[in-house]
Amino acid sequence: MKKEIKNRVIIEDYEFCCEGFFSTLKLPNCIKIGKSAFENSEFYGDLKLPKCTFIGDYAFYNSLFRDKLNLPICEKVGNFAFYCSEFYGNLNLLYSKIIGKESFYRSYFSGELNLPICEIVDDYSFCNCKFTGRPNIPKIKKIGNNAFTDSNFTGILYIPECREIGYSAFKNSKFTCTLNLPECRKIGVYSLFLSKFYGDVNLKNCVEIGDNAFYNSEFSGLLNVPKCRKIGYSAFYHSSFSEINIAYNVELEPNCIGEHSSKFIKYYKNNDKKSGTYIWNGEMWEYKLINSKL
Repeated sequence: MKKEIKNRVIIEDYEFCCEGFFSTLKLPNCIKIGKSAFENSEFYGDLKLPKCTFIGDYAFYNSLFRDKLNLPICEKVGNFAFYCSEFYGNLNLLYSKIIGKESFYRSYFSGELNLPICEIVDDYSFCNCKFTGRPNIPKIKKIGNNAFTDSNFTGILYIPECREIGYSAFKNSKFTCTLNLPECRKIGVYSLFLSKFYGDVNLKNCVEIGDNAFYNSEFSGLLNVPKCRKIGYSAFYHSSFSEINIAYNVELEPNCIGEHSSKFIKYYKNNDKKSGTYIWNGEMWEYKLINSKL
């Protein structure tokens, strides 16, 4: 290496930026790596940072690792930190609560994702990674736009504390399970496009579902969205709901609840459990007041 850094505890901002390393990187004692510290280097071999708790924005931007990544106690990974590195294998970030914007964009992980206490995965964080299996993200509260686009997850999606799922967040993943999002407020356009969920849908706190959000899912049974104010175009296309509970004066786009679903939809009005019915007239949904209880 151009400078002896093996025993360094802190790597300062920009310290080795654009120095163009072509070697392995060993930092067994490092606890913090600053902003753009190794930007535009080209390392080979795996990266082990056993004591590092903080990795700054752009720290390894375009550094092109081509092996495994080990960050056993890292608490924060900054924006663009490993942008365009080519890691493979599993990713275990057991202590990280925030994954920054585009932090692992195009990193090509090929194993499982384990983020047991992470609360925020920002925009494009893992876009174009190639994870396999199910993601372990049980504490996640916000998933940004394109956060896991083309990550190819399968199996079960379990995110009971999630409040927001961004645009195309899991687009092209193929989950096959029931869906439970009791705290979710907003589900973005194309967010779960091409996954095949089934069974009931309980989104009791959701206020907006974007276009094509659950396109190609095969939900059946109950759709419960009593607070939702907008259900986007083809949001539940290919689903076949037998019962649908939605909010009063909800905005319904064409094909929003599936071409095979019931053509009669109950709705809540001002939480007083008075009911009405939306009726499909062949071109659009029209609502009609009915003086009966749900």
